[in-house]
Amino acid sequence: MRKSNVDRSGRHRVYIEISNKNWFLPPQICELTQSLNVAIHYIGYGHPNIRGGKGTSWAKEHQIKIYAEDFENIGFYITHKNEALAELIEYNKVNFGRRQAICNGTINKSKIKVSHPSETHEKLPVEINGKHFNSYKEICRCLGCYKQRD
Repeated sequence: MRKSNVDRSGRHRVYIEISNKNWFLPPQICELTQSLNVAIHYIGYGHPNIRGGKGTSWAKEHQIKIYAEDFENIGFYITHKNEALAELIEYNKVNFGRRQAICNGTINKSKIKVSHPSETHEKLPVEINGKHFNSYKEICRCLGCYKQRD
């Protein structure tokens, strides 16, 4: 958590970073946070369709992004982190009106991403290897999103 972790409008977020090797943890953490009524703003998977880039620069960690005021329900065990979180929460509450809604599993991304040559890379798990994605929620579906299970 730091002041530079903002969205395009300047709203502060907390990032949870997960090793790129653990593809199934982001949807599991999402399910856990939503059971606590904490909405996830975005999951930045380390996938070529999400991060792009040349070579394997896309194969970085996965980032779960949660608005500071939503993360208040979870908080930090470390006092100085909670104090910093409180400042970011106050800023967001003063400058932004509504909270993030809990994800319902609906994929409503209209931007079509171009194919990336690494869509069939060995760093991708079998469940998503060789598939093209236009949004992170499409990846969530393949990795077992509890809102999108058949």
